[in-house]
Amino acid sequence: MDTSRWLAGLRRHQAQSGALARWTADRGVTGCIWDPGAYVAGDAAASISSLVRSGALPDQALLWDLVVHDVREAAEYLQDVHAATDGADGYAAFWLPPDDLADPASASDAAGRRRNEIGRRNVAVAFAWTPGRREAVAGCVAAGVPVAVHAPSGASAEVREAREAGMARRRQAAEDPETVEEVPVFLLGADAGDGGVRGVELVSEASLLHPASASGVRLPGSPDEERAAFDGAVLRLRQRAARPVRDDEIEPDGFRSDVLASCRDLDLSDAMERVWARDHTLWREEPREISDRLGWLTVAGQMDAEDLVAFGRRVRSGGIRHVVLMGMGGSSLAPEMVRETLGGALPLSVLDSTDPDHVSQLLSRLDFDSTFFVVSSKSGTTVETRAHLETMWARCPRPDRFAAVTDPGSELARLGAERGFLRVFENPQDIGGRYSALSYFGLVPAAICGIDVAALLDSARRAMQDNAASVPAAEAP
Repeated sequence: MDTSRWLAGLRRHQAQSGALARWTADRGVTGCIWDPGAYVAGDAAASISSLVRSGALPDQALLWDLVVHDVREAAEYLQDVHAATDGADGYAAFWLPPDDLADPASASDAAGRRRNEIGRRNVAVAFAWTPGRREAVAGCVAAGVPVAVHAPSGASAEVREAREAGMARRRQAAEDPETVEEVPVFLLGADAGDGGVRGVELVSEASLLHPASASGVRLPGSPDEERAAFDGAVLRLRQRAARPVRDDEIEPDGFRSDVLASCRDLDLSDAMERVWARDHTLWREEPREISDRLGWLTVAGQMDAEDLVAFGRRVRSGGIRHVVLMGMGGSSLAPEMVRETLGGALPLSVLDSTDPDHVSQLLSRLDFDSTFFVVSSKSGTTVETRAHLETMWARCPRPDRFAAVTDPGSELARLGAERGFLRVFENPQDIGGRYSALSYFGLVPAAICGIDVAALLDSARRAMQDNAASVPAAEAP
């Protein structure tokens, strides 16, 4: 059986901007799923503010009202896929609240009621699979409600059996069993399905626009995770309701109208989507120094926080009390800023000058027995940085006290390997120095200093969401 391709983490603007329609037409998307863990309340800021002013409480009931709107709109864009596949695909799915599944025997009633409220045939319910929810799957299928389950890889046979039990009941209750419509069940994240169960490849907006990036999709995998995800979504809704619709009100009014007019022009030219697609023509026709310099857009999804934290811990455990970063310009600006604003366990000195007095002052206060050196150069041939390296190496020729950050295959990478540096970090090549804060250039010194790089990357990924391709320009921070 063919595998479906669904967009995970459905957001309001993806349908409103027409992005979902484009992705079904040219990126192979065949469905989508709303899940509470990926819900961004800011997408519906104006609606939330209006409803709360009218007396609505920012609670789970209001969250459901917003979900109805978003899923209904998405389902409309997927109707052509649904029709073309004779109902086998083209669904907008929504995650069932865990309270609806507290009694699996009555889950189908709650699922049917919510689906009817949305009022579209191509709507499915979603939840995490557990053996105790077998009856919930069977009951939904018997009631004609399509189901998408997030299940461990070994549970596909149980899911198929639950679907078969539901279809058996459905045929038994029909006057003419031969005319009973098949009710699909989807396995979220599965490579393939069988026996009426269809596998679903999950994709994110970022991976659709930049296939080299990881999908970054994470759905609730248990009832506890479902509850935590819904609680988090309601909390974000309450926080959004407590703030003005816009946090950055633009004044004076004349300037505001010019800004909003410019934003409309950006939307008409699909600027946000073209940025994420790395379309150099947004800036100029000539791609040089643009197409090969936009890696900063997705680098936060490529960095391994656990590896960086472990490396930093390893360095500090060797009796290190001071970190010296050698790098010019963009290679050293971000680490210095991060250290000054976010603190850290160790002091950081940045050597980005060849002024003799500056170098002498640093050398005079260094304890080479407790200092770790990071040498950063994109090209690996920066004359000033190489001079700094040789100066420090002459006084402390210990490879376990050095790490390098550079582009793959550079002279610095080769030198670091020859001298046996503790680690040589090869950075993505398509990032310029001044845009390298969230790459190894910014994160390696931060991790060594003990800064929480995992939290830094998490906030960056949230910023990627807030500035996603389909977000209207006026709403993109």
